[in-house]
Amino acid sequence: MPAPKLKDGHREALKAWLCEGLSNGDCIDNLKTEFGIDVTPPAINYYRDQCADQIAEAEAAAYKRIIQQGMTRRSERIKALAAEATRAYSALQQFKPGQKGWAQASAEWRALVKDLRDEMNQLTQRIEISGPGGGPVQVVPIFAPEDPLNHINEDNDNDSGEDDGAD
Repeated sequence: MPAPKLKDGHREALKAWLCEGLSNGDCIDNLKTEFGIDVTPPAINYYRDQCADQIAEAEAAAYKRIIQQGMTRRSERIKALAAEATRAYSALQQFKPGQKGWAQASAEWRALVKDLRDEMNQLTQRIEISGPGGGPVQVVPIFAPEDPLNHINEDNDNDSGEDDGAD
C-alpha cells in the first residue's frame, strides 16, 4: 500500500511527534485533530521507517538529557547534605560529650553523614550469613532416590568397619 501523500507541514509535524516518542495511535489522533487527516498505522510506520535515523538521534539525546539531569540532581543532593552535615557538626562542637543536647546533635550529625555516604555509594550493606547459634552454615546434600550419587553416601556408611553381612 503506498504511503499517503502528506504535505511538508504535516510531515514535519509527524516527524517531530515520532522523535518525541509518540505511538502510532497518538500520531494518528494528532493528525486527525490538528489537520483533519485520516492516516492508518501502516502509513505511520512508513514515515517512522523514513526518519528512523532522526528518531534514534532524538532518543539518544533524550537519554543523555535524562542522565545529565539525574547527575545534576544527585550533585545538588550531595552538596545540600554536605552543607547540612557541616552545620550539624558545628552544632555538635558546641556540646561536650554527655552534656544535655549532645546526644541529639550527635545523632543528627551521624544520620546526615550516613545519608551522605549512602548518596555517594560509599555505604555498603553487609549481611552476615551463619548457621544456628552463629556457627557455620550446614550444607546437606539432597539426592533423589534414583540419583546414582545417592549410593555414594550409603557406601560411605558401610565403610565404618562394621560387617554389613554381605560376603
